[in-house]
Amino acid sequence: MMLALACPQSYRTEAEEADGSISHDADVPLDGESRDAAPIEDVPTGDDDSMPGDGSAVDGAAECPVWAVPDGSRSGDGTGSRDDPVNGVQRAFNGRGTCEHIILLRSADTPFSARLDLRFAAGGSLVIEGDPDDPFRAELDAASGKGLIVAGPPDAVAETVTLRHLAVRHGRGDSGGCLELLAAPSSPVELHLEDTEWTDCHASVDGGAVSVPAVAVTIEDSIFADDSAGNKGGAIDINGMDRYSADLVVERCWFQRDSARDGGAISTWIEGWVAGAIRIEDSRFADLSATDLAGALLLEAGADVEIRGSRFDRIDARDAILVGVVGQLVFEHNVVADCAPRSGWAMDCMRAQSATNNIFLRSSALDAKHASNNVLIATGGTGAILIGDELGRSVGNIIVDDWLAGTPGCDWVFHYLDHSNVWKSGVPVAADCLDRGNISVDPIFMNAAVEDFHLRPGSPCIDAGPPETEFNDPDGSRNDMGAFGGPGGTWTPLSATPP
Repeated sequence: MMLALACPQSYRTEAEEADGSISHDADVPLDGESRDAAPIEDVPTGDDDSMPGDGSAVDGAAECPVWAVPDGSRSGDGTGSRDDPVNGVQRAFNGRGTCEHIILLRSADTPFSARLDLRFAAGGSLVIEGDPDDPFRAELDAASGKGLIVAGPPDAVAETVTLRHLAVRHGRGDSGGCLELLAAPSSPVELHLEDTEWTDCHASVDGGAVSVPAVAVTIEDSIFADDSAGNKGGAIDINGMDRYSADLVVERCWFQRDSARDGGAISTWIEGWVAGAIRIEDSRFADLSATDLAGALLLEAGADVEIRGSRFDRIDARDAILVGVVGQLVFEHNVVADCAPRSGWAMDCMRAQSATNNIFLRSSALDAKHASNNVLIATGGTGAILIGDELGRSVGNIIVDDWLAGTPGCDWVFHYLDHSNVWKSGVPVAADCLDRGNISVDPIFMNAAVEDFHLRPGSPCIDAGPPETEFNDPDGSRNDMGAFGGPGGTWTPLSATPP
């Protein structure tokens, strides 16, 4: 089953457009301690006699989609049409009849209540979205109480829940402060989050913003900011039932200032090493922290993990990225900047791994089995590249101003380094750095000051990488050292801030 995440091209709601910020309550603790959440029992449900029960149309109407306005925005209740909307999401859900689509009409002054208990009586689908004609997301506020609870019956074949064009804020709970998805083992659920924002969501246990079982999840064009968990997954936790498979796809996402004990942004620490694959692409992770493991990502999967085209800035934890996989780990076309974990590596991976065409700036070591065509600038910790397997190989890399590039030498850290450039300005490089086709010269980058690490014409690193044809550049010529050489050399690094 799948978890996919992707982030937005537009990052602001109307309120943020006005003040230029994403708010965070200063008195909200971010260290994961338990918080008192308002009880969910006071949220109206289908058992409330004052409201239509699940399975009947609002006021006998058969409108679909059902349109809703913020709670208390109008006197009385409507039929659910756009011109005669229902008061609140809970009423719209309870009275939707067979309709599977609810649209929220945003108010500039009043948010919707996010304290919702959406429990299916039978299998089916549900879409809740903001008005697609409104450029701003519809806002849902949990008011420091428990956010959305979505649950299906144990005997349902499947549920599909889609939340789109929404901003959910200020949730508190034990797990999933702003959204908790509940599913019995016999009732697999698909969750789709599209163009959503999750801000100031906190859980005393797992999943600061979102907590889901190992089910199919797609998240596109979404932001997770100022969220925290006391245990795992500051923003998102995929919790483990080993009878499920769990595929995770993350695309174009922006995680900022999230924190947890383990997995500052995302945790998929699933018991049983269940089958599944993880793919993270075109996403930004910034100013994240964990008091123990994995300031950004704590990922466990039963198959392959791919992290591509993403950027990690200022990650504070024992490790920035911690991955345990049964299959292969591919780390390609990423930028890691100013990540100097308290111990461990910028990327600490426990099993098979490959790191190609990445840029590491002022960050701790890269722990890899195979490392090719990376640029590593001013790395610290135990040095630039640690090859932890005698079958591994590190080729075509450019390592500049690494503290181990001079005395005491390269042998123990760069034991399997070949056809790479190890250069430290003004410092002689130890002889053991210069065998196996390695060189020590200024690489002559295009403009390192603005993070342009392409090679200028005449650079000694051009056509100086490994000679085997499998490492050739896209134009068929011999491998150029550095992040833009080799078969994967055609790429554009993700900038630190969205356009």
